[in-house]
Amino acid sequence: MRTLKRLLGAAAIGCLMAGVALYAIPLPAGITPTLSPVVNSAEGVLLRAYLNREDKWRFPVVLDELPPFFVNGLLCEEASFLYLLPQAPARWTVYSPQLWQEARQRVLDRLARCRLLTAEEVRQAGQAPLPTVRHPFPLHAVHFADYLRQQFPQHDQLTTTIAMDVQRLLEQLVGRWQGALAVRGIHNIAMHPG
Repeated sequence: MRTLKRLLGAAAIGCLMAGVALYAIPLPAGITPTLSPVVNSAEGVLLRAYLNREDKWRFPVVLDELPPFFVNGLLCEEASFLYLLPQAPARWTVYSPQLWQEARQRVLDRLARCRLLTAEEVRQAGQAPLPTVRHPFPLHAVHFADYLRQQFPQHDQLTTTIAMDVQRLLEQLVGRWQGALAVRGIHNIAMHPG
């Protein structure tokens, strides 16, 4: 009976860790799984991304963390393994940048042997800095992005006409007035052109 309880407990912990890993480990933003809709600005800046059709969040990695030659060269599973490996639980957990570098190099060597990357791409990727910082969610024009997802549920990639310099300026203006308006009981601010 005691062994059965331990096995059930271990299975429950394993399922919990797998679930946490699916939501907590970032995927490169430039590699989009089939059911991961993305809403972009006119310049291609990520406004918002979703994990699936139920509009759950995907945790994106900012594109500057992903060398450009990976974007078109890696499959989603390979890219996620490349970035998951330094953060994986249990026996894959590594604690020093040197071990992270070695783990990444093993993956790059494997991709080279499978002829998914050239020797030059492997060399460049091996010299790239390790991704060690999580970036915040993309929260630009969130309500508009949600509206677009509801209007066009069949699209996996939506490009808007939003110009990011204008969007950031509007967000700064709203930020300046937020405190003063909150004192008067105003908590929602909408900007309308014209």
